[in-house]
Amino acid sequence: MKTLLLTLISACALLVSALPLRAETLLHVLDIRLDPERSRLDGSIRLALPEGADDPLLLRLAPQCDLLGASADGRPLPAKRSGEMLVIDLPAPPPAEIRIDYRAVFSDHPPSNPAHDEDPSYGVTASITTRGAFLSGAWYPLWLEHPARYQVRVETPRGYLAVTSGTRMNSEETAESSITTWRTDYPHRALALAAGPYVVSSEPFGDLLIEGYFHPRNQELAATYLAAVRRYLELYQEIFGPYPFEKYAVVENFFPTGYGFPGWTLLGGSVIRLPFIVETSLGHEIAHSWWGSGVAVDRSRGNWAEGLTTYVADHLYKERESSDAAREYRRNILRDYATLVDDAEDFPLGDFTRRESKASQAIGYGKAAMLFHMLRKEIGEKAFWGGLRTLAAERMHTGADWDDLRLAFEGTSGRDLEDFFRQWLERSDAPVLGWGDIRREERDGSWRVSGSLRQRGKPYRLAIPIRFTGENAVEERVILATEAETSFSIDLPWPPRSMEIDPEADLFRRIAPEEIPPLVNGIRGANNLLVIVAAGLTPELRTAALSLLGALRQERGKIITETEADPELLRRHDLLFIGLPKRAEIRPRWPGEPLIEESRLILDGQSFARTETDLFVALPHPLVGDKACALFLPAEAEGTRVAARKIPHYGKYGYLAFVAGENRVKGVSPPLSNPMRYLFNLENSK
Repeated sequence: MKTLLLTLISACALLVSALPLRAETLLHVLDIRLDPERSRLDGSIRLALPEGADDPLLLRLAPQCDLLGASADGRPLPAKRSGEMLVIDLPAPPPAEIRIDYRAVFSDHPPSNPAHDEDPSYGVTASITTRGAFLSGAWYPLWLEHPARYQVRVETPRGYLAVTSGTRMNSEETAESSITTWRTDYPHRALALAAGPYVVSSEPFGDLLIEGYFHPRNQELAATYLAAVRRYLELYQEIFGPYPFEKYAVVENFFPTGYGFPGWTLLGGSVIRLPFIVETSLGHEIAHSWWGSGVAVDRSRGNWAEGLTTYVADHLYKERESSDAAREYRRNILRDYATLVDDAEDFPLGDFTRRESKASQAIGYGKAAMLFHMLRKEIGEKAFWGGLRTLAAERMHTGADWDDLRLAFEGTSGRDLEDFFRQWLERSDAPVLGWGDIRREERDGSWRVSGSLRQRGKPYRLAIPIRFTGENAVEERVILATEAETSFSIDLPWPPRSMEIDPEADLFRRIAPEEIPPLVNGIRGANNLLVIVAAGLTPELRTAALSLLGALRQERGKIITETEADPELLRRHDLLFIGLPKRAEIRPRWPGEPLIEESRLILDGQSFARTETDLFVALPHPLVGDKACALFLPAEAEGTRVAARKIPHYGKYGYLAFVAGENRVKGVSPPLSNPMRYLFNLENSK
């Protein structure tokens, strides 16, 4: 579930990023009325035009919008519609502003039980309901080529308040209506808006306000969220510099989102109650205030903001927890890439613009985060964090691309980083490392280890850390590798017992299958899945369990019964067993837990009733070493359907137990082996 939230967070932030404040910055005045009972919006916008505005004027307006008219100085203007395009002919000379009146019905239906989270918007661009409203995209006439400041007046039924970017200038209530007015200090390409039956909480933080807009049932969470926002703002202002917007608001949505916009975040009501949101996802979104919203992304030249925010939020929190937690976080990045991204789906990091699948997320978020980690190792702490402060100071409220980032880090490090960025941004692969021939020799009381490091395929330029371990000693060295095979010779004052490549997971690389424990993501990333349904499942339980395929995006997996299975067929496929087969010769096996008995399951030392517990366990493939395998043991249909929807959110885990749809146990089995570790013994030493 946590992974889902991190990918949902800031899904819309880049579209609505604030942009540079210029002397000729325009101010658009938007006046709308929401009618939740009819999902209706009535609106008008006074669109300010610069001198010499292009004729015709090309705008975007959602197809759900009916154009009521366009005018200038009270005189009608010719206007044409084509899909989302709105074309308005301007008189000569162009007027200082035009007025556009429109009406819309926005009725996208948020799913109550989405099968998967590949599309974090769930297909909802704009929706107005009695439970709440969310408006994004071209819900008003958009002039993307000319970012502008906005003044937005929103009239809603009494007790139903609206929130958008900027400062809340005033709020008032009549006998029937609530009216709020917002104004932005910085230009925006587009605005999003949310509305609902909010209870408002606020407190000062320096010159700005921290605000909470919660539904009454969640209002008790406001104090927790506002205190957390304060902590994150203090942290990031110290690291990056001044907070770049007028306020920071946490706003509750009526369906399960985790969106980020300039100056506010929009979290679903079911999301907002999850305890880990305050500790991780909220901070991730606040970091986006600097990276993605404040310093905007030029998507035509790639999206760096998701990876940077992942690194300075999610990874940083693990780093502050412990070095072990940070190392495990990086290992999970490498596991995700290895299990979700095959050669056919790989692409250069520089081509990433937005998350479209788990594979693209593993590249645009994970690989990019590792780029920043390797850069930090390459140039040092002072230059890395100084480069980010420089970037924030020089590019705030303007756009930046990968070249701008490179130049900022070159300025603080005094290094030429073009080759570093080129190899990690332009190549659609990852280093694959291994050992060459290794020798260990004793020389006059010291020990010399010599041999080579190998890279498969076209070599990268890598600073490869090697850890040597003796009986009571540890020493680390770094070997610069630029060739397919790089020789080394290292002297140690004691006899090494082992050595290991990249023990702290500091390098982005494609890890070997043996390094990856069986994981949920192994099934999610399977390319040739065979689903074996055990005999004895009721039709209702079978249907509930097979809903897992939709959640895993494995709808094309081939489904057979256990009577149709034979070893040769199993050998050719990744395997997912639904229920425990009665045929012993095809039944998956594993050492130790989970123990599956007639009436109970034992997992992590805990005992569960079989009739109440859904079990998912990823396993070694019984016949071949390079394919995935898992068992899903369903209990009862209602809880199984809920568990099936949740399992993909636990992609980095290898075993899971659910009771009534709630996760009770999660964990990872150890990897089968570690080919990056070389063990010295009498047979391989001299």
